[in-house]
Amino acid sequence: MSIFVKPGETVAGASCDVHARKVEFKGLHIQPLTNQRMVLYELSRNCSVEVLKELAKLLGIAAIHQNTGDKIQGDSIQLWVDAKRDILHFVVKEGTSGRHGSNIATTHKPTIASIKYSFHNLNSNLLQYTPTPQLKNNSNNEH
Repeated sequence: MSIFVKPGETVAGASCDVHARKVEFKGLHIQPLTNQRMVLYELSRNCSVEVLKELAKLLGIAAIHQNTGDKIQGDSIQLWVDAKRDILHFVVKEGTSGRHGSNIATTHKPTIASIKYSFHNLNSNLLQYTPTPQLKNNSNNEH
């Protein structure tokens, strides 16, 4: 039960809980990790995907988080669902993401999701933040 926020982090599950403010259906594409045709959705604006049901280990790839409760959060997420057509039906719930509504869905097919862009305030520049030295006061009080 961990939360992952770095770009490229990936979760996979037999069933997943999906939250996003904006959802775009992109059609049937070949998923790069499995080389299978899967339906692609682009999630954006404060989105998350949480594994509800574990999937049998996916090709033994250790970089994919597959435990129940593992969750990715980011500004943009690619969601791959093992289906041949648009099967997700998103429901809008108001107040789930602060002031704005959120599109919520649950997948019941094998699902793979990876973070495309992390949150803007978690850029690598800020994660490697080093404090800047304070500027000295150049005014001379000696008169």
